[in-house]
Amino acid sequence: MPGMKRPESILFRAAVAAGVLAFAPLDQAYCADSPPDNSQVLLQKVKQGVLDRRIAIKQTEIERLKEDLEKSKKDMDALSKNLDATTALIANSSGNLDELAADQKRYEQTLELTELRIEAERKKNEGLKRLSAAQGSALAAINQRMAELDVRDRVREAEVQLLSQGKAVPGEDNDEEGTAELHKLRKTLASDESKTVTAENVAREAMKGASAKLELANEAAARANQMADGMAKEKLEPVGEAPSATAPSTPKGSPTPKKTAPKQ
Repeated sequence: MPGMKRPESILFRAAVAAGVLAFAPLDQAYCADSPPDNSQVLLQKVKQGVLDRRIAIKQTEIERLKEDLEKSKKDMDALSKNLDATTALIANSSGNLDELAADQKRYEQTLELTELRIEAERKKNEGLKRLSAAQGSALAAINQRMAELDVRDRVREAEVQLLSQGKAVPGEDNDEEGTAELHKLRKTLASDESKTVTAENVAREAMKGASAKLELANEAAARANQMADGMAKEKLEPVGEAPSATAPSTPKGSPTPKKTAPKQ
């Protein structure tokens, strides 16, 4: 009938269940009393080998880490020594830079001082050339004065000769013309007097110009000396120290230049 189970299927299922229950204790007893299976031992050995290999790998890594640590320590020590050496080199280089900067300043000031001395010497040279020309002009004026005096002396001799002859000297509150020679001498004297005045004026102006140039040379030399003194105070001795250029004294008879304070 539908919905009802067959008797043989029920019986089969019951038999199976009884067999399982019957053999279960026997299987448990067999497992408890029987020796370990070879597969279990082999599996245990495999697991132990894997563990040993992992331990060996870890140990190798530890050894390598120790080697790396030792190498890092050595590298750190070497780097520390190199760092100390580099620091010393930096300090030495900084000292060299300071010395070179001081040398640069000294050479720059020495160059400036040399330029001042060149300027002073150039002005001195120009002043000496003008002084030489002025001295030449003064010499020419003296020669002209001597020529004038010679003619004047000859005029006076001619006038004395007229007076000794009992004749009046022309031009002395009279209308006498005198001799032709005296007239010629007086004309020459007038010309020489004019030439003497001109020559003396030229010599005087030339001497003034020379004195002015030499004064400028003295002022330039004073500036150079002032700078050299400043360098000495700063302990920056100029290279190739040379005596200061000073203009020679103005020759006797020439105008004395006015003293002025040196330009700063």
